[in-house]
Amino acid sequence: MASTLVADGLETRPSVERFSTHELGPTLERFQTSGLLEEGRINLIGLDAIAERLGDRWEGRQEQIYHHVERTLTRHLEGGGFFQRVSPTDYLVVQPGLGKYSAQASCLRYLRELLSHFLGGAAPEAADVMEVTSLSGGRILATEIDRAYAISAARSEPPVVAPEPDDLPTPWNPFVAADGRTLRVSCQLEPVFELRTFAQIGFRIARRVLLMPGEIELSPQELRNLTTA
Repeated sequence: MASTLVADGLETRPSVERFSTHELGPTLERFQTSGLLEEGRINLIGLDAIAERLGDRWEGRQEQIYHHVERTLTRHLEGGGFFQRVSPTDYLVVQPGLGKYSAQASCLRYLRELLSHFLGGAAPEAADVMEVTSLSGGRILATEIDRAYAISAARSEPPVVAPEPDDLPTPWNPFVAADGRTLRVSCQLEPVFELRTFAQIGFRIARRVLLMPGEIELSPQELRNLTTA
């Protein structure tokens, strides 16, 4: 099949559309404006080869497989990465500390490790890694990566440069409520676990509104009163 060549010598690759069985929500859609999406640093890892090889056994082993996949990704992404299962056979992986090709090459390594674990010597070549190009609601658009190019380019890719101190966002910005009190909002990511297996399936944003000074957390009733003050 003929391919159109782009300026940097890479082939134009077909887009793949995925529909998430989970609501992506603001936890994932925030990456639309983070620059990571535009820079090609968000990827999908697919378990299709495992599902196809297991056939009718896939459904009965899904939870066991998810548990192992998530333990593996947690181990590899402990330096600030993020992952979430977005369909029965797809995991979205974000690695802010890696460049585009280093992230792709690392996802290939993770997938190769998973395929070897579940399929042993019969494991196929790790191929189901895709670059995410769009996140919108439950719709994900991605393109196949050039595996050989990603591995080669990762060797010479410069490290991701951390923002200069002046460029870092202010840790918190107090604001004044209508009743004159000074408040600030504190947010942090908390792990989300699947109730049956206690396997981590992603993260949620936990938000607190604090009264300044003293950082006294507002109660639910006080939060409701803010909207009527």
